[in-house]
Amino acid sequence: MEGKKDLEKTSNLQETEEAKGFEITSIEIAKLSIGPLPPPKILREYKEIDPSFPERIFKMAEKEQLLITIFALICSTYLGINGKEWLGGGIGLGALVSIVLAYLYSQRQKTL
Repeated sequence: MEGKKDLEKTSNLQETEEAKGFEITSIEIAKLSIGPLPPPKILREYKEIDPSFPERIFKMAEKEQLLITIFALICSTYLGINGKEWLGGGIGLGALVSIVLAYLYSQRQKTL
């Protein structure tokens, strides 16, 4: 019964405010980030909470990428063995390219 009274109070408030010429408005903001890492601004905010958070987030993303690559190679092998050589080869090639690019990127970062 208590919830019903609260609902009635809310309805009465809205009716009263509308009668006075006021309009009740609600604004909702949503942010979308695509990819394993949050935008730099969010990473800085995490760093304010705990200085180790950004590094931990990067390590987590690296581990996730490694697991995805290993899974892709396993699927590629399975498909190749079961008569889907082209599909398996394409998936395997994509996984190998991601490994090579990650290695080259890490080597480039070391020289900078």
